[in-house]
Amino acid sequence: MTKPLNYDCWSSILDKMDANKRFEISRQCPSLKKLEESLPLYIDYLKFEAGFGPNIMTINGTTYTSGTIRVYPKGSQIPRWHQEENEEGGVAFDFGQMDWEYFDYEEKEFLGLRQYLDYRKGRRPEGTRFLSTSFYKEDSNDQILAKIKRTVIGLQEYYDNRDISRVVYKPMSQLVIVSPDGETITKRSSKRLEECEGKLYKRLFQNRCIINVKCLEINCPYCPPRVPPFLKLKIEELKIQFIRLGDLDAYQQIIDPSCLPLKRIVLVHLGVLKDYEHSLVKSAETMVIQKFPYCDYLELMINVLLQVSNRNVIINQFDQYHITCSILIRRWIDQKRPIGTCWTFELESEETISKTMEETEKHGVRLSERCISIRNDDDSMVRVVYEPSETEAVWVLKWEVVAVEI
Repeated sequence: MTKPLNYDCWSSILDKMDANKRFEISRQCPSLKKLEESLPLYIDYLKFEAGFGPNIMTINGTTYTSGTIRVYPKGSQIPRWHQEENEEGGVAFDFGQMDWEYFDYEEKEFLGLRQYLDYRKGRRPEGTRFLSTSFYKEDSNDQILAKIKRTVIGLQEYYDNRDISRVVYKPMSQLVIVSPDGETITKRSSKRLEECEGKLYKRLFQNRCIINVKCLEINCPYCPPRVPPFLKLKIEELKIQFIRLGDLDAYQQIIDPSCLPLKRIVLVHLGVLKDYEHSLVKSAETMVIQKFPYCDYLELMINVLLQVSNRNVIINQFDQYHITCSILIRRWIDQKRPIGTCWTFELESEETISKTMEETEKHGVRLSERCISIRNDDDSMVRVVYEPSETEAVWVLKWEVVAVEI
């Protein structure tokens, strides 16, 4: 008979185990829960995704899809759009028996607007906090009053129909877990979606000392991911699909301050200047812009790029004319960046590369067919080189500040 594993052995085993396996062991073996949670958690890839459909969290290839679905009685005819939403995993909000989203926010906003109007009329003291009132600071009292009346009409319609327009289906929160090998676990609850998601996050992430994530990807075009305040991740790379006003502040709340500055941040699209000035982006050692579409506003685009202060910058799919590259390189050199600063661009056109090198050679010395050196100051110079990519059918143009060899 084999001897049972002691706690020391379990620590070594759990420490090297995939995060999803650890979650399952912790759930099935309560005696190991505290030990498992006390060990640092290692996740290679974590993604939060939300749009019009369900909320999707991916951990090392295992997806956790949470949403509200409509459960119809057997034999009922299900509308096509309800069937499609159910098959996709539901929707990312709760709704009542009218098939409407709950009006919690509207009710809070209505109360906040009334309090804010009282404050502007001198009926409430300064310093009172109100919901969403920053949107109405430029509005007159009459405009705010009109907004209150419109909100009242909408809420009254909801209240009037709440109990007399019941639907045949039952809204239920659903969680679908799919592992990389295709194994699927489906769980449903009559509780509200936000409450169920909160319990999921608590089970997976609460009471942990350290959560290490190599790459965190966020694909939430309409609002930041709905995660609990206790979730703090020590990440190396952050990949962002969309950036809206205030999103970077929200994302920074998820990140453990001890891991800042980040090693790498990836932006799918070129953002506005304000994005690059945010400390989360500005402090990263390497910044990657995946798509850089053609832009008619050449001067504006170059000015935005020249504000980027990261040590290493990589721009993929740089679809620009050679004159753009030449001007950018020249003005970049004039900024006298420190030794070790390196920018890398990917271009499809060999002609663009060739003409860029011809323009650049006017300001420096060609050391070889694919290398030009430009003096920066007494201690440094800029080396401009290009070469074919090893993995893609593109050319890689790179310029880097290097020390002058004595």
